[in-house]
Amino acid sequence: MFQPAPSHPLHLYRHLLRQTSYLPPVLSPTFRARLRRTFRQNRYQKTHIARRIARAKASLRTLSAANNGDSKCMRHLIDEGFGRSGKRRATLLRQFLVPEGPEDSDALEALTSGHQEPVPPSLEVTQEGQSSEATQIKPKKQKYGFLQAWDRPKLLRFLKSQKDQMGVASADRGVLWNVGDIKSVKEDNEVPELNKWGKPPGETLVRAKQAKFWKRNVEKILPPLGRGEWEMLEKLSIGLQADGDKEYRIPEKRTPAKTADAAWDWKEYAVQPTSHIERAAQIKQRQRHGDLSGNPYLGRAKRDSVSDRWYKRTYGQAWRKSAYVEEDPNKLKKKFAWGGAPQSTPGPAPEQMGVFQGVSARGEVASKGRS
Repeated sequence: MFQPAPSHPLHLYRHLLRQTSYLPPVLSPTFRARLRRTFRQNRYQKTHIARRIARAKASLRTLSAANNGDSKCMRHLIDEGFGRSGKRRATLLRQFLVPEGPEDSDALEALTSGHQEPVPPSLEVTQEGQSSEATQIKPKKQKYGFLQAWDRPKLLRFLKSQKDQMGVASADRGVLWNVGDIKSVKEDNEVPELNKWGKPPGETLVRAKQAKFWKRNVEKILPPLGRGEWEMLEKLSIGLQADGDKEYRIPEKRTPAKTADAAWDWKEYAVQPTSHIERAAQIKQRQRHGDLSGNPYLGRAKRDSVSDRWYKRTYGQAWRKSAYVEEDPNKLKKKFAWGGAPQSTPGPAPEQMGVFQGVSARGEVASKGRS
């Protein structure tokens, strides 16, 4: 009989922390920090308690399934941990939208040598230090104000770079981008040349078309990573987790504490269907509830872990979907570097290397000494 997930928030929090400790070391700190931050922010909240507990139980089932061999859940955690989906992608995207200053040396020179714009009348101040009547009139809030807050030239260059990368990686069926196709990289593509009166379109129409373009394409952007994290993802794609130091390997699971067998609650079976009560015992749900013990009547789960080869392939797919910003220190020009294709021909396994014992790098057989 499967034990249900704990309902007490503190017990549920401990179960979640334990499951995050079983994740790969490159993912565990990210999810552990998010879990602690979320718990501490909401520990004194008195509203929506049932909803928060339900979401925590769902997260516990996902983590348990990923740690017990569910490749789909583990792929989801890898994409979310490296900012290809989920909350971390949204955080990286918010940081990427903010302008970072001049794009190159020419823009920096134009900014430093340019004249200061005159102060508009609405911001003039009288000699007594008091604001004039014009300052009391608040400026009208402009529609689609996010167009001024975003670094649109940088975003357009990144959209074009991502579209090219998606075209290059389209031949690899294993890369799941989880975003729609980028059809156009021109924000004025839908702006008509003339309106219905035969005149150039007004500013309001142009801004509306541009806002529609960005609302449709901003959800498709996979923001770049830091160079260190990007290089770490590259090393993971070639087997750092399996062949590297111990700190990169998946930790072993601890033996869970055994609880006393509870008495059979016949009342639940009297008021609810048996399939609903024993749903956790089904093959599809056993990985999510953490019990993989054999039972001849319930079937056997597929496996309790994923292979090192699967991790290498999944990290490689995440690496192909990731970029970092490469900047020229002299010209201040930026370009985006994406992950490349994995090695087409896999290297020999350790047991296969025995065939080449006694053979030099040039293919020459070493002479055997006389006895």
